[in-house]
Amino acid sequence: MAFINYLFVTIPESMIVVLWGAILIGYRFHEVKTKILLGGILLATLSDVMWLFDFLPDLRVLITYSLSILLYKFLLKESWLRSIVMFLGTFLSLIISEIIVVLMVSPFVNIETIVNTPYLKALITYLYLIPIIVGIILFQKKNWSFNTIFKRKKNNANRSNIYWMFIIVSAIGQILLIVYLNYAFYIEKTSGAERRILFEISGIPLISLLLLIFDVVLIYHIIKYKNYQHNLELNQFEDSYQENMQGLIHTLKSERHDYINDIQVLYGMSQEKMYDHLQEYLQHLVVNITKVNRVISLKNIPVSAFLHSKFNELESNNIELKIQVNTQDTFSSIKGYDIVKIISNIVDNAIRAITEAKIEKPYIELQWDKQDNKAIITIINNGPKIDKNKLDLLFQEGFSTKKKNTNSGYGLAIVKKSVDKYHGKIKVSSSKEKTSFTIIIPL
Repeated sequence: MAFINYLFVTIPESMIVVLWGAILIGYRFHEVKTKILLGGILLATLSDVMWLFDFLPDLRVLITYSLSILLYKFLLKESWLRSIVMFLGTFLSLIISEIIVVLMVSPFVNIETIVNTPYLKALITYLYLIPIIVGIILFQKKNWSFNTIFKRKKNNANRSNIYWMFIIVSAIGQILLIVYLNYAFYIEKTSGAERRILFEISGIPLISLLLLIFDVVLIYHIIKYKNYQHNLELNQFEDSYQENMQGLIHTLKSERHDYINDIQVLYGMSQEKMYDHLQEYLQHLVVNITKVNRVISLKNIPVSAFLHSKFNELESNNIELKIQVNTQDTFSSIKGYDIVKIISNIVDNAIRAITEAKIEKPYIELQWDKQDNKAIITIINNGPKIDKNKLDLLFQEGFSTKKKNTNSGYGLAIVKKSVDKYHGKIKVSSSKEKTSFTIIIPL
């Protein structure tokens, strides 16, 4: 009877377990069928041997987990990380399916009867394997896998993704250990003794030690990740600050040169008594000074520096910059580089749209306001109308209204991400007369 159980229950279950992990990572059945057969036999043999010698449940779980990872690592010649992901995906799916099936039948048949009746145990096993088999067929048919995620991480690798992946893997691993361990205790045969309760640890507490290690490692990496994010934000702020300051210095140098020339021109006109020309020239200077004063009236230094650094580009494209300041609040709860990131990407898009469309009397207007303890920043331009069906797609990564530009489509996605960071929202409206972006961020 034990051999029949091994042949028709344990081996098929183990083979499906190994196959499901391989499918999740992108393998095709015909590529690994021999290895799946070998891996299934090894896993099934070890599992039945441990049940035969009545291993401690926590030790049995530890050995099963370890062997599964080793099978993926050496049998499929995979990396440790991918082997762990295959193992986690496989066993988490299996355990959830098994628990659901057992809970469904437990009101009608108790656990001891299932464990001690080979044919009933086989039926339950095949029932909870059905969703896994369906998953295997579906993943094969649709060509789905986690492989694309790994490729994306590789192509866009950064420490942030690595930390988040480690934290997620650790958390799922910990959940898996808890569920599997307690489920193993729940179905453990007790031979007349009172059934063990959940979380009761007997024998060598190997799993408890693993959980403790997971907790320590997880907390360590969360703290490390938080520090990394903090340093990253500081570096971003520093880069943004330096970039805006360099632009501002360049603009000030240019303006200083222009003002020296202006003074010389004014002096020459006064010497020649060219008063009509002098008045006209002074009016031109007053307009320029008014523009500068509008920027200076904005008390947020990073934003003011950014706008000042944009003067030359705007003037070279004959774009008028309008600034309407309705509050002296600097919105200090919003980090300087984030608010510059939001405004700069929208302004750059507006400049591009206006110049491509060759708009007459183009302008960009920035409205700085505050209502109900919310920062309200509105950026308006009189560029071309954006189609209504494209408005909802504007903030999707990779989407662009540009005709030809493979690097487009990320500016507004960055804006959306920065606004979401502060639990804000963006409203967009577009007509033939103007397009406006309104950013609302709670302070």
